Amino acid sequence: NVVLCGVRADVIAIQGRTQIVVRAGAGTPGIGDAGVYSTSYGTTVRSNAFTYNPAITVSAGPHGTAMPNGPVELAYGGNTGVVVTADTYYHIGCLSTNGVNAEVAAGLYAYTSLWFSVTAAGTLAVTFAENLATNLTPQWWLATNGWTGDFDAAATNDVDGDGVPAWLEYRADTIPTDKSSVLRITNIVWESGNHWV
Repeated sequence: NVVLCGVRADVIAIQGRTQIVVRAGAGTPGIGDAGVYSTSYGTTVRSNAFTYNPAITVSAGPHGTAMPNGPVELAYGGNTGVVVTADTYYHIGCLSTNGVNAEVAAGLYAYTSLWFSVTAAGTLAVTFAENLATNLTPQWWLATNGWTGDFDAAATNDVDGDGVPAWLEYRADTIPTDKSSVLRITNIVWESGNHWV
């Protein structure tokens, strides 16, 4: 039997006569005692035998970054900061630490989440959302089609003169700078009292 910080641990492997590889069980980790029971020597306890280094698992969705990313191991009681940055034409949609939403970060382009005196594992997860112009037109789509500023005006303009503003061209999946790219009804067919477009 192996006990770490008062929590029973799983034995992974026994290597030779003096080395045991274990995995800590669930419980409150920290600086602690290690206890080993053997049939030959009984219970042996060593105080302050090891230091637990907690890790923060950082994950970021598409259209932005969180640095550092992945598991971030800290010294027990250590501090760190995670810098979250959205891609151009996006913003932070939701940032949560240990499952709790950090509302202060929502809508920002960049945010630094500070962690102080870390003594247990934690999580930081962030998702990003697209910036929207008038009529829910994504800024990235307007930029892809040549606009670089005043996205609200761009969404309502009809630069190709086809009679359809850019925001409706987005909805129709047509090209807002090409007059021949427009959604048009070209024929109506009547069939058995129903009409089909």
